[in-house]
Amino acid sequence: FVEDKLFATLDPTTRRLILPAGKVMLLTDTVGFIQKLPTQLVAAFRATLEEICEASLLIHVVDASSPRAVAESQAVRKVLMDLEFDKIPLLTVWNK
Repeated sequence: FVEDKLFATLDPTTRRLILPAGKVMLLTDTVGFIQKLPTQLVAAFRATLEEICEASLLIHVVDASSPRAVAESQAVRKVLMDLEFDKIPLLTVWNK
């Protein structure tokens, strides 16, 4: 999914996984790209990612083949900070 817009995303998908020890894990895929999100949209974005408050770990997958990979990753980190989700441990995975 590629679109040259300020905020482009597909609907998030959440799956419930049961780990070998019987613990439950929710995996939410929020495919998209965020850059320079205006203040007015931060509140709307917070509602979309409400479940993040309950997360014990965030996994941020970055498309390493993108020429703007570093800027895109920094944009996501900035939005997480603006939404006050920056206290949750973050594992960044560079893919491709």
